[in-house]
Amino acid sequence: MIPALRLAGVRFAYPDGQVALDGVDLEVAAGERVAVLGPNGAGKSTLVLHLNGILTPQAGTVEVGGAPVERATLAEVRRRVALVFQDPDDQLFMPTVADDVAFGPAHAGLRGPELEARVAAALEAVGLPGLGARAPHHLSLGQRRRAAVATVLALRPELLVLDEPTANLDPAARRELAEVLTALDLTTVVVTHDLPYALQLCPPGRAPRRRAGGGRRAHGRPVGRRGAAAGPPPGAPLRLRAPRARAGPRVTDASLR
Repeated sequence: MIPALRLAGVRFAYPDGQVALDGVDLEVAAGERVAVLGPNGAGKSTLVLHLNGILTPQAGTVEVGGAPVERATLAEVRRRVALVFQDPDDQLFMPTVADDVAFGPAHAGLRGPELEARVAAALEAVGLPGLGARAPHHLSLGQRRRAAVATVLALRPELLVLDEPTANLDPAARRELAEVLTALDLTTVVVTHDLPYALQLCPPGRAPRRRAGGGRRAHGRPVGRRGAAAGPPPGAPLRLRAPRARAGPRVTDASLR
């Protein structure tokens, strides 16, 4: 079966020479909910930006549903892959929440009752029915985070990718967001350094570990509620090899070098 997402040998360095990704291999099956863990500066956000072609690898490949992420396939890849950024205000820029949710489908050519139904369904899915007429800046941070999720759900993606979804959320907002995410029938990648939240969204699964001698191939081991393997210091390039697993949630420590 073709995986929903596959990265093979991905390497990326910024112009100043900082290596953010170094030999990243990752495979996510359709229907899985996967958490990619790592400390601040490990390259997680850089990884996210490769998943729909905002950044492209300097070595290695990224595939979405078997399609390589490259210039010729960007439109299709971006239809399939929905990114939710760490700051919801990066995705909320219209006068009302409904306008923001409608922006993507309208840009894709949807109009009239079908567009209105798509917006209503997306707001219902994130627990914000009836708030479409609100200005985004009148919502709480937790509501804005869920509204940002609604803006991408309205496009009906195949893969949902969230970058640090719990950043600055209070306990109630974290719980509300978790209820939304666990109810979605979508392949999901959650990129975070928040291990308790990762375990809440993706119950204990498999995580890679380094082979003795520092080889690249990582082997799976169970991750319990007491945590995953320790990663490198912040700023170390992200190197990961994820084990194969059946569809379902799992946790992957992406901070191993």
